[in-house]
Parts: sequence; structure tokens; C-alpha cells
Amino acid sequence: MKKLSLWCVGIWCLAMLPQWASSQTVEGAWKGVLKTEMMDLRVGIVLEAKGAGWSAKMDLLDQGMKGLPLTKVEFADSLLTFEINGGRYEGHLSGAGKIQGNLDQAGTKTPLDFERGQWVVNRPQEPKAPFPYTIEEVSYPNAFAEGVALAGTLTVPEGPGPYPAVVLISGSGPSNRDEEILMHKPFWVLADYLSRHGVAVLRFDDRGVGQSTGKHALATAADFATDALAGVAYLKGRKDLKLSKIGLAGHSEGGVIGPLAAVQSTDVGFVVLLAGTGVNGAILLGEQTELVMRAMGSSDDAVKRARANNEAMYRIIVKSKSIKQAKSKLEKWVVKAAKKDTSIHVAEYKAMFPQMNNVWIRYFLKHDPAPVLEKVKCPVLAVNGGEDVQVPSDMNLTAIEAALKRGGNTDVTIKNYPGLNHLFQRCTTCAVSEYSVLEETFSQEVMEEVGKWILEKGR
Repeated sequence: MKKLSLWCVGIWCLAMLPQWASSQTVEGAWKGVLKTEMMDLRVGIVLEAKGAGWSAKMDLLDQGMKGLPLTKVEFADSLLTFEINGGRYEGHLSGAGKIQGNLDQAGTKTPLDFERGQWVVNRPQEPKAPFPYTIEEVSYPNAFAEGVALAGTLTVPEGPGPYPAVVLISGSGPSNRDEEILMHKPFWVLADYLSRHGVAVLRFDDRGVGQSTGKHALATAADFATDALAGVAYLKGRKDLKLSKIGLAGHSEGGVIGPLAAVQSTDVGFVVLLAGTGVNGAILLGEQTELVMRAMGSSDDAVKRARANNEAMYRIIVKSKSIKQAKSKLEKWVVKAAKKDTSIHVAEYKAMFPQMNNVWIRYFLKHDPAPVLEKVKCPVLAVNGGEDVQVPSDMNLTAIEAALKRGGNTDVTIKNYPGLNHLFQRCTTCAVSEYSVLEETFSQEVMEEVGKWILEKGR
């Protein structure tokens, strides 16, 4: 799922102190909580005096954003102001050592108070040295795509081998080699576990991300499949490694990409689908809209309207012959729809259209994973979290299993894990907003199952 965005703004002055009293205490780290309709967001800022002026940076912990530069930072007469992404904040330093103020976006003000300190994020599963395996930074070209070279990290178990190897494939949106999201690094945690237990792991920055070249925004799942195959080719060419079989493990959209790659190469010895999809993209996103909103506590009416509106836009995009044609039809649709539904704001919808109507999503909405899965002949493990609101478990595991069996694949393992979300975390509300709050990065139980299965099938 794409990362959420935050737009910041304004404030009412709630206190007034002499400048000499406040200027001595405002510099440093501050933390606060912004309560939005979708989620509570932990916000951190660090203020630093720079000569006669100020500089500041912001962390949005629950969105995985760090070091966002703040502009037009001013502090005088106890009043702190700054701007970010076209928004403005105003807050007063009180005698209690707190900054009290509001964020305002497009005239909507949301209270945001700060107190001294920094948020502490605990990620107990993040790997720590010493490591009982070798770690190598690698790079290799994608022979199928001009201008695309991938950079990643290869972890190799100790001992002479042979051992299986797996290439990890990230989900939707530009991701680094750790599939870092909301201050979690699930691919680093998974790679560490697998390599400690006898599996070589290659994880790489998506094209156009980190040290990899290429343009991520212009690529589809079919293009990303060639990036995965480039990793397989690289591992196969490493004559110094004693590898038994090379497989693919994809998370979320990576579960679409993995089968697309596997049917193109006999070098792929096995496939692991981690919260992979088994149904058409438009169907999936319709169901996702409803589940995500219900987990957020939205009303039945709001859920029904949002799902109906989204599905109407998906149909327009799928049926249009081009991005340009879809844009024209979407703009006509939203004007007409707004007359019937007062919750639809034409300007806001038009601002979303570029995110909904591009090369990647047009492919995703039209793609049906089932015909591809029917062609996958190597062993397949498909696992999903039972509380996944992004890729619903029952719907997708059933479709994946049915497609593989229709194709005659008899080496198929399907597992559902009750109580786990899309990131394979043990969850409580299981809403997307909970991902960053949970300390667990990746279920130990699922990692054990994946590792055991790879060692068995990768011999």
C-alpha cells in the first residue's frame, strides 16, 4: 500500500511570555501527537538557532518520514511559526515548557501541542552484530531493461554449502532493500533469520531507489519481474557460491511479481508469496477500500460511498485506452458525481487523479494473477495474515490455491495466520495506522515456516 501523506499548517496563540524567557528554552527536541481522522500521528521536531535565524527538521514517525526540512522558521515573543509542504504552524511556548498550537491545512485547523523530548521507537527484532554469516554489498545489471542496474545486499550462511538462495521482492511503491516502512525493516529482519538458518538471501533497492538506477514511476509489475530475474541471473553467475536452488519471495505486490518472473525462467526453483494477491487488481482495491475504512471505524454509509466511488473510477481507468483519455473521463465523472454526493470535493478528487491514473496502476487494475499462477510449475508457499486489510486472506489464498491447482501444480502449501496483519505483525486493531505502533516487525512463527519450507524445497 502506498504511504500516507501529511500536510501541515497554522495556529492560534494560546499563551504569551516575554521573549527573553522563551528564547532560552525553545532550542532542541520536541514531540507531540497530531490526531487526524485517519490516525494519531507522532510528530517530532528539532529546533536549532542559526545566527540570527532558526533551522528545523520534522520527523513523522508513523509515516516513516525523517528529517523533513521546515521552512520560514521563526521564533519571537514566545511564538513559533514554520511552514512545510505549503502549510503553516503557529504555536506559543507556555510557562509550563510546552508549545501549544494548531496545524492548519486549507483552513482546517488541528491542535498540535509539543513537549520537550524525543519519541523512542523500539524495534527489538532489528538485527544486531555479530552476524554468523557473510554480508556483501553487490550490484548487477538488468539485461532486460536499458539503464537499469540493481544494488543490494547478499547474506550468505557460514559453511561450505550447498544452500538454497532466495531473492526478496518488495511490495508496491518505491522501496529500499529492507522494504523499510514506518520505521520497520521487514526484509532485513527476514534476511537475517533466513541466513542464520542456512539460506542465502539477496535483497535489493527497487529501480530508481537508493543505489539502484532506472525510473520507478515508469515501471509496472511486468518490468519489476525482470528486475527479480536479474537477481536470479546474478546469483546463478556467482560460481564461488555453492547454491542448490534459487527461489523468489515476494511481499504484497511482490507476490504478483514473483509468479510473473517464475514463468519466464526455469532457473526459478521455488516461489514464496507473502500476502500475495490472487485476484484482479480492481477487485482487490475495492475490497481493500472497505476493509481499511472499517478498521479505521468509518460508518457504513461512508464505506459504501467510498467503495462505490473508487470502483467507478477504476472502471473508467480500465476501460480507457490511454492515460489522457482516462483523465478526461475522470474529470467529467467527478463533476457529475459531486452533484449527487456532497462528500465529493471536485478539487480534491482531481488532485488524486495523477496517483490513480498512471502506468503502474493501470497495469495493476487490469492484471489478473490467476492465469499466471496457472503456469507456475515449481513449488509454491503462500502465506497471509488472517487480519490483513490490504490483501484479504481468505479471498486471495483461495484464489491462489485454485489457480495453481488448475494449472496442475501439486506442490503447493497454503497457510493462513490468524491475528496477523499485512506486515505479519501480531495486531490488536489491525488497522493500517497500527503498523508503526507495534514493536514486532515480522512474526517469528511465519519466518520459521518460510525458512523450514525453503530448506526443504530448495535442496
